[in-house]
Amino acid sequence: MAEGAGLAQEELERLIFFEAAKEQAKLEVKKNPKDVQALIRWGGALLELAHLKQGSEAVQCIEEAIEKVESALEIDPRRHEALWCLGNAYTSQGFLHATVQKAQEYFDRAQDCFKKAVKEDPANEVYVLST
Repeated sequence: MAEGAGLAQEELERLIFFEAAKEQAKLEVKKNPKDVQALIRWGGALLELAHLKQGSEAVQCIEEAIEKVESALEIDPRRHEALWCLGNAYTSQGFLHATVQKAQEYFDRAQDCFKKAVKEDPANEVYVLST
């Protein structure tokens, strides 16, 4: 399916927005490969794009998002935004698996990330509600 084909206007606007956000973050990381915030934004944009795609395109976006966020966590292992984003990526990955066992593995990873995010930012109500 061609990119953007069959998307409602709002979804098309989101696709354009997150493609631009991804490219901007990519440029920032190219300038400074240790830019944790840019890596998180890149991963977050990829994750949002995954929700606008289907099949192997969605899986690829999620896998790339995980790579970017894990790179951010290698630099700053306690960055709560990265932990939260990684948890969301694992949750998305879990929903894409047909077997309950494999899906549960991703949901367990996600839960671990959410708990770590709460540990780093216990005042964040969104994080607390996710655990």
